[in-house]
Amino acid sequence: MSRNQAGSGTVVSHETLPGQFMTASVHGSSERAAVLLHGLPGDRDTWAKVAPLLSAHRRLVIPDLLGFGSSDALRPDQHAEQEARAVLALLDALGIDRVDLVGHDFGGPTALWMWRLAPGRIASLALLATNAFRDTPIPGFLKLARVPVVGDALFHVLFSRPGLLMMWLQATGDRAAYPLREYRRILRSSVGVRSTREVFLRSLRMLERLYVEVEQAVGTVTVPRLVIWGDLDPFFALREGERLARQMNAPLQVLSGCGHFLPQERPAEVAALLHRLWGGGLAT
Repeated sequence: MSRNQAGSGTVVSHETLPGQFMTASVHGSSERAAVLLHGLPGDRDTWAKVAPLLSAHRRLVIPDLLGFGSSDALRPDQHAEQEARAVLALLDALGIDRVDLVGHDFGGPTALWMWRLAPGRIASLALLATNAFRDTPIPGFLKLARVPVVGDALFHVLFSRPGLLMMWLQATGDRAAYPLREYRRILRSSVGVRSTREVFLRSLRMLERLYVEVEQAVGTVTVPRLVIWGDLDPFFALREGERLARQMNAPLQVLSGCGHFLPQERPAEVAALLHRLWGGGLAT
């Protein structure tokens, strides 16, 4: 384990799976803890605007998922289940038993796997702009991911740095709130870019198999819960957020004028909604 001060948070690194270290920033000193999971492309900086708004209320643990940021690489056979096991091991190393859990994008299936593996450790669950289903509609050209060789070549272009820069143009609803210069920071790691491509490609090729347990977990959540969505999200249409909220029996909060990157586009609104959830003001 190594520790050093980084801004208002402390950076920690622990071996969470054999031979794989996970890095996280820890903010605040509250007795109650929360875990914020990023999506892809992303790393723990996804929550940089949200963390200062919540650190007085929770001890925040914000990891770089395996394959992203400063954490070790994600192995080819690993997906959300292994990410979940790594985060739970990180909490063990930090001596944290129970947390409020938040997952954005790929952090969503990771969070649902954490619930499936250790429901007693989850105090509440918030899911933001994510996929939890095996039959989520896939845009036509992305179905080529399932074609050997062709899919690899296509994704090498789409998920290169230039291709991922185009994602900002497509997926950001409020570009003034989340300018391109900020988005560029999450593309600084070549490992993160490669992991984004590999996880996305693996997800599309094995959607039915990889998301069986994730989908099953949706209807079993019994703790306070919340779904947050942007009305301009081009990746996961609002109807998918409505479906998730309905099947999880959770309130749905729609952020107007917001695209896919909710923590960056609407940090104050996201923080306020989480604070209310944690205080018991929103969930069923």
